[in-house]
Amino acid sequence: MAQKYSRPGFENRPNIYDSLIRISRVGDRKKDGSLMSDADQAKRNEYVIHGLGARVGVSYEAPGESGSTIFTSDKWQAALERVRRGESRGVVADLPDRFGRNVQGAYAYAAALYLAGGVLVLNGRPVDYENAQDKALFGMAMVQAEMTYDLAVERSLRTRDRVRERGITLRMPFGYMRNRQPDGTLVLPDEDPKRLVPDPEKAWIVKRLFSMRAEGAQFPTCQRWLEEQGITSPTGRPMWTLSSIRTVIMNRRYIGEVSISGHVTVDAHEPLVTEEVFELAQPGSGVIRNGKNIAGISGGLVVCKSCGRVCSTGGTAGRAPFYTCRRTWSGGRCPSPMMGKMSRIDEAVEARLRELAEDGRWEILAVRTQRELADAREALVAAERRLARFVDAFDADDDEDVTAIRARKATLKADVAATKERVAIAEAAASGMAEFPTSGEEWDMLTVEGKKRAARNVIDHIVLGPIIGKSKKLSDAADRITIVWKS
Repeated sequence: MAQKYSRPGFENRPNIYDSLIRISRVGDRKKDGSLMSDADQAKRNEYVIHGLGARVGVSYEAPGESGSTIFTSDKWQAALERVRRGESRGVVADLPDRFGRNVQGAYAYAAALYLAGGVLVLNGRPVDYENAQDKALFGMAMVQAEMTYDLAVERSLRTRDRVRERGITLRMPFGYMRNRQPDGTLVLPDEDPKRLVPDPEKAWIVKRLFSMRAEGAQFPTCQRWLEEQGITSPTGRPMWTLSSIRTVIMNRRYIGEVSISGHVTVDAHEPLVTEEVFELAQPGSGVIRNGKNIAGISGGLVVCKSCGRVCSTGGTAGRAPFYTCRRTWSGGRCPSPMMGKMSRIDEAVEARLRELAEDGRWEILAVRTQRELADAREALVAAERRLARFVDAFDADDDEDVTAIRARKATLKADVAATKERVAIAEAAASGMAEFPTSGEEWDMLTVEGKKRAARNVIDHIVLGPIIGKSKKLSDAADRITIVWKS
């Protein structure tokens, strides 16, 4: 049971303490059972707060945040601000090292908490900042916490330096395996167990990709070859993305180099390709960036009807730019990729948008969105008031069912969150409506960038379908697109 402690002015504050929960590094600790989870900390903090005769206010969770910088984090500062505003009596952390690992930051935070009229509770015990022994014990605990952090940093730096010296890469690239085999034997008996050695089942694939690129094959050609061979991607997916192939081709580990924190080790392991082949395989830089392929009014809005994915822009020398399905992704291949000339699609979309600007009903719709925004804001105010009244109506001395109270509070909080989302959606819609032109003349006065912004304000996406009954040259883009407007 926690030792009770009172500060002058506590009677004017709600009987609430906030819970601080921090885990600096999760990683595999959750799997091996050595992690004191956030749920464990929350339960212990809740037990301590109830032992103080109070109830839990806000739980501030900081997974993956360092104890060295936590005192200046938004979450710890938010808990301090609640004390300053008189909304809580203090903060509770399970152990000193969960509170933080920075002596100077801990002293500054505790002092600010004390000056704000609040109390810090560590390991189930309120820290009396006016008691010399309490201050000394608090200081020693924080020194221990910071020392543990500093020692861990030193070990990490020493490990990094040793890894640099050994030329060991932490990530194993596709086509390689570790020298130490699963049965404990070494492929190269006299070499480091973690040294990279060619994987006999995959190394040939890497060599073939580099060879194809060096001979002039484009990335889509390499992609088709991998698919024809039935070779799964490094992540085990059935399809290699173009970016995955590019990553392999640009990885200098395949010429035997390892780079760690800017330090390069050459001849760290057996290369799979020569440096000459590596350079020939690299993506060319001969593409002229003349702006022709910059997405037009519809860029980023066009989606392929077959797979539903956003189309990219493309075009080569002597060929007009176009919107095209990306064709493949990590999950597979589009069954029927769509492609259309950029200028025709943009002209069709702009014609619809200009008609919309000339339509008087658009102004009526804009007024309606403003009304919906006002209604959403009123609903948010009402939801926040209901939550505030409920919180004020209960304190730790109530005999009501604690479970029922928590359930009702959670429902009210969810209502507040839902109405906030409703307000955000209404604000975005109202903003887009307000900025959209209200006449054809206003539309014509817009720059290309202005027309892009206007399109994005009112269009959710544009579905590009197949050519219907006409040749590519005679097809009408307006017949191929379906504009889905924002609601």
